[in-house]
Amino acid sequence: MPTITGQNSIDSLLYSAYARWNVASDFGTATTVTFSFATSVPSGADAQDAVGFAPLTDAQKTAARAALQTWAAVAGLTFQEVASEGQIVFSTNAQGSTSAAYAYYAGLTDTAGDVYLNNQDSTNTTGLDTGGYGFLTLVHEIGHALGLKHPGNYDAAEGTASGPYLPESEDNYVYSVMSYNDAADLVRYPAEPMLYDIAAIQYLYGANTTTNPGTTIYTLDPGRIQAVWDAGGLDVIDAQAQTAAVSLSLQAGTFTTVGGARVLAIAENVTIEQALGGAGDDTLTGNGEANYLAGGAGNDTFVAGPGDVIDGGSGTDVVILSAAGAAVSVSGVEGISGSGGADTVALLANERVWLAGVETFSAPGAAWVDLADGGTIATLSGVSTLIGGAGADAITLSAGGDTLIVAAVETLIGGAGADVVTLGARGGALTVAGVETVIGGAGADWITLGNEGAVVTLGGVETLVGGSGADWVNLDGAGSTTILAAIETLIGSAGADRITLGDRGNSVILAAIETLVGGAGGDWVTLGARGNAMVLSGVETLVGGAGADWITLGDRGNSVILAAIETLVGGAGGDWVTLGARGNTMILAGLETLIGGSGTDVITLGARGNTVILAGIETLAGGAGADWITLGDRGNTMMVSGIETLVGGAGQDALTLGEAGTTAVVAGIESLTGGSGSDRITLGARGGALSVQGVEVVILGKGTDILSVASAETTGVQVVMRDLDGGSGAGSANGADSLSGLVAGRDHVLLGGDLKAMVDRDGNGVLSLMSQGTGPVSLADAEVIEWTATLSTLNDDGFAAFRAALGAVSGGTRALVVAGTGQESGLFLIDRATTAAGTLEASDIRLLATSQNGTASLAALVGLE
Repeated sequence: MPTITGQNSIDSLLYSAYARWNVASDFGTATTVTFSFATSVPSGADAQDAVGFAPLTDAQKTAARAALQTWAAVAGLTFQEVASEGQIVFSTNAQGSTSAAYAYYAGLTDTAGDVYLNNQDSTNTTGLDTGGYGFLTLVHEIGHALGLKHPGNYDAAEGTASGPYLPESEDNYVYSVMSYNDAADLVRYPAEPMLYDIAAIQYLYGANTTTNPGTTIYTLDPGRIQAVWDAGGLDVIDAQAQTAAVSLSLQAGTFTTVGGARVLAIAENVTIEQALGGAGDDTLTGNGEANYLAGGAGNDTFVAGPGDVIDGGSGTDVVILSAAGAAVSVSGVEGISGSGGADTVALLANERVWLAGVETFSAPGAAWVDLADGGTIATLSGVSTLIGGAGADAITLSAGGDTLIVAAVETLIGGAGADVVTLGARGGALTVAGVETVIGGAGADWITLGNEGAVVTLGGVETLVGGSGADWVNLDGAGSTTILAAIETLIGSAGADRITLGDRGNSVILAAIETLVGGAGGDWVTLGARGNAMVLSGVETLVGGAGADWITLGDRGNSVILAAIETLVGGAGGDWVTLGARGNTMILAGLETLIGGSGTDVITLGARGNTVILAGIETLAGGAGADWITLGDRGNTMMVSGIETLVGGAGQDALTLGEAGTTAVVAGIESLTGGSGSDRITLGARGGALSVQGVEVVILGKGTDILSVASAETTGVQVVMRDLDGGSGAGSANGADSLSGLVAGRDHVLLGGDLKAMVDRDGNGVLSLMSQGTGPVSLADAEVIEWTATLSTLNDDGFAAFRAALGAVSGGTRALVVAGTGQESGLFLIDRATTAAGTLEASDIRLLATSQNGTASLAALVGLE
């Protein structure tokens, strides 16, 4: 018959222009079709129709209703079930082996639309599930009842159908349920109208515009064949569960295959927006709309059009631009290759491409470019990621300002605009000029600045080498760890920046750097004016700025010259710090050695306690912790406060205590002047000579202490003796402490500790005093005896003179005796084992101290702490 539409895929399925239920209306007009299930032979049935008549079983009726809805889902058809005499009437009869079923075309005759199932064919009872041959038979025969014919030259009972016909390659169930033929890749019978069926039935009755109007996900099933009719919304074909290779096309009228077998077709006039590939090597093709194509795993190929967004996923993925001037967003593209001439490529969308032999390249602003091996010299713009090839690549950026990621490129020259370059993760060496911002990647990045001088913002770069010009570098980002050389000015970021200086020596101005490590050469660092907090190591000279600078020295030990630093914290190693000549005011903690400069240096120690060697410091204030200060050997004149332990050096050390009052252990100090507060000094065990003034309490140590009270003393000194070992040993004439400058009525010699417990026999806290000049002596009468007779010597061998003068001793075991030669007096302790009368043994006697005071005044000075 003549063609109706001029489109063979439709005309090959149309019986005639009149075989339709809306014949009184135009083609494509929606209509309602009634149907019923015959309970007796339908009116108008011929003899053959009546042979073996039987009504449909309930299962067959259910399948028939479902088959009708497969046509209603794609076309403007509404099926209404009636009790009898429907336009489509379902019956069964006996057809032998000639056919599984037959139907009369839609029309105006009594038999039009009648469908007869062969009740002698088991598939009509056992194959009624979707995908079964019985269900396919129902869909097929309903197609006849609606006006569709066979697409080939065949009919039931070896009859023929009128043309036109489909080509043999398309005359199968993959294209049409009206065919009689399987396809080689068919894995299951179709259970719905297929690609050409949908086009033909919609020509007759129009399209169903309510099917799947919203977001619909079509999941590929390699166990079935389906055709998609979708009325709108955001739609997805999902192959993520597939492991075999998928060829997925979003174009209307095309098929998607899994492992080479066709499993899904998209009907004409259907727009599917997204495609999700599986784990295999997939091919995903867009449809000219703005598609999202995601490949997933595998080495995927994308055929992309304007507006597409491509996510290649893992694997080596290829994008083919299907339309000239396509604006496509792509990741994972391999290949734009230029000719031998001067090529200019303008990429209209942000995609990843391989570039070879192209001299000028532009993109909208976020393109990824991989340069081919062999070296590339090109001008680029609008590139967000640039990966060099195996050759030497020299890239010039455009004048508009570029923001891009760069890796494996050897030379990068910025344009007139503000360029921001982020280095790729694999590291590399790059020469940069005219670029305003460089951000390093995860790898080890080595940046060399051009010789014309640069002002650049830098972050995450491991090595930075300046050029011969004056380079100013601002660090940016979350903090940088960088090796630096030949940079004149470096400004840190808001993050924690760690800078290591190169080994050839550096002179640099720094600000806002948290960690600075010097190189093998001589490094001179000047801090910026806004104040700095920094960990420092390996730097030879550090000069602070106008702000408040806090420096923490690294743990490996440091030897550094400092100036104008406000706070200095030493590291775990041995730190040696020399202060600059102009004078310094500094808080100090954790430092081992500090040498002051020629100016006036004021040092405050940190609160955690400090052990430090000092020299050349004019003022020292201790912190809340226990501070141990050792003074250098060249002699020191210093104001001191808040220090717990002070050890002098070999030189003459003269210390003035602060006004708040001081409690400290002191050793090796030659002169100590107290402040207005109450000062309490304990002398160290090694002994030594000390002159004091304005110190309220001096506690003698275990060594031989030579204590002199300055003549200018006015307030009085309490000299405390606590330790039995503080003077000479028992029976020894050597080692007694020496006291001078004491004034009776102003100064006191007080016994405390073990000595107090030994002498204060009655425990009343007051020493009883007795004067006596001849022996024998009863120790029971007094705790302190003032010996009025003159001795020839105080410390002869075995205290012979002292023992002879006292004669027999009785009545007690312990007492103090003050005796003198006329030039000096001695404070003796008698400690005997018995109260019986007898001459003292040398071992019963200790010479605790000698004094220039007469015996009477010395006796008057002695008391209890």
